Amino acid sequence: MIPKKARDIFDIRPGDRLVVLGDEEQKGIAIMKSDGLLQFAKDILNAQTFEEEDE
Repeated sequence: MIPKKARDIFDIRPGDRLVVLGDEEQKGIAIMKSDGLLQFAKDILNAQTFEEEDE
């Protein structure tokens, strides 16, 4: 369960899809909303396409 304070800070609501990333070496995890990850991926792809058009 994600603590209430964290859910409030990061606006995590019931039904939100989350992505959990883990790093065994550092013994840490990161949690983010999947829509945030999808937007990040789109931004990267758009930036790459923009760079290719400039070449």
